[in-house]
Amino acid sequence: MSKFYKLLLGVIAVGAFALPFTAFAAIGFDNSSKSNAGAVSTLTYSHTVNSNTNGALYCFETAVDTNHRAIPSVTYAGVTMTNLVSQTNTPAMLGNRQMGMWRLLLPSTGANNVVFTWGGAIGQTVAVACTSFTGVNQSTPEDGSAVQDIDTTPPYSTFTLSKTTTVDNDWLVGFALNYGSNSNAVSAGTNTTIRQQAVGDTGNNALVTYDTNAAQTPTGSKSLNLSLSPSNDMSGFMYAIEPAASSPVVSWFNVIQSFIWGDW
Repeated sequence: MSKFYKLLLGVIAVGAFALPFTAFAAIGFDNSSKSNAGAVSTLTYSHTVNSNTNGALYCFETAVDTNHRAIPSVTYAGVTMTNLVSQTNTPAMLGNRQMGMWRLLLPSTGANNVVFTWGGAIGQTVAVACTSFTGVNQSTPEDGSAVQDIDTTPPYSTFTLSKTTTVDNDWLVGFALNYGSNSNAVSAGTNTTIRQQAVGDTGNNALVTYDTNAAQTPTGSKSLNLSLSPSNDMSGFMYAIEPAASSPVVSWFNVIQSFIWGDW
């Protein structure tokens, strides 16, 4: 075949195939866990990470704290986790409650202790939970800032957190504080999977952790949705987490270039 025809075929092929691009690994659910306690200054329990391939561990806390403590420090397998968001007794809608979310990249695999430590005893009750994922971007784990609703229009029969994603195949990850004592009053709505529901030791503090359990594509406005029966006060936070970039995809341009100029 002459180089003219090779060049012609190459031009047609370049039009049919994209130039080099970056592919992304899929985010996957790894495991979840929960615990609760009464008026404690430290809460320790075990969470198992099955795989940490581009792994990320997210832990969540809600508490009824009449002592108005600062949010706790959190460690997993002895490694300090990064606090992403928190609210403590303010605004007034939280009352004597606090809530927070933490993240750790590449958490150790196996069963390891999660330790929540406050500056003193919580006044009443605490509920905690953790969820681990695989396939999370290790450079920019979260796609932008958190979305929050701190009990702005109570009581809720449905509770929705929405965010505009900017990275294809994000997952949405959220947690919410149900001010009631019955965690079973909360159920998953559309595009939502509940991972854990943990009720504080003395009630009036039900933590719900949930996510989309699926890639969100294409980018745009996406939401997590909960239903409450009976309706109740609720506050929550949500992040979009980004997928990790996978190994570079073979460039069709380079293949075609080799075809045109190589010894064919």
